[in-house]
Amino acid sequence: MRKLRVLLLLFSFVSCALFAQETQMEEASGVLQNIQQQKIEKVDLPEKIRETVRSKFVNYSIAKAAKGKIKGKPVYKLKLENEESVQIIILSANGKILESEKNLKRRSPRKS
Repeated sequence: MRKLRVLLLLFSFVSCALFAQETQMEEASGVLQNIQQQKIEKVDLPEKIRETVRSKFVNYSIAKAAKGKIKGKPVYKLKLENEESVQIIILSANGKILESEKNLKRRSPRKS
């Protein structure tokens, strides 16, 4: 009986820990949709943001930029494009990548 109680206690502890991780992952994956944002010009991006894009996304150019806040801290949402694909990234003000949606295929122009 004592072993059963210990196992149940252990099981409940592990399930609580897993639930907490799932909640954090869902929170992180929903970041892209939940930013209240304001469009900004590319020239208004902080230098650290531009440095990150130049170094980590060499073959991409910035198509759109927006500034927002997550938990009261400024973040930047960028749409990066090249000939084949589009990436949407969210960076902190110091240039750290917080979230990225990679390898979205670029839409080909419609033919009439």
